[in-house]
Amino acid sequence: MDEIPLYQQIAESIRREILEGRLKAGDRLPSVRLLSTRWNCTPGTIQRAYNELAREGLVVSRAGQGTRVAGIVPPAQ
Repeated sequence: MDEIPLYQQIAESIRREILEGRLKAGDRLPSVRLLSTRWNCTPGTIQRAYNELAREGLVVSRAGQGTRVAGIVPPAQ
């Protein structure tokens, strides 16, 4: 059985918080550096998780402003 890559586990954790309403539109997500410490991984792993969430339209990242929950969250599928 293949293990789920860490970046996907992180993305799923954040996705669940957004879709369950614990993170709301406009909320700022923790910095890449902070999450990499929490998850004991490299910043690149966190960035990959954030990129996946951005592709899904759940978060928006802007240089110098961090990553925030998107203004309109797509309905859970």
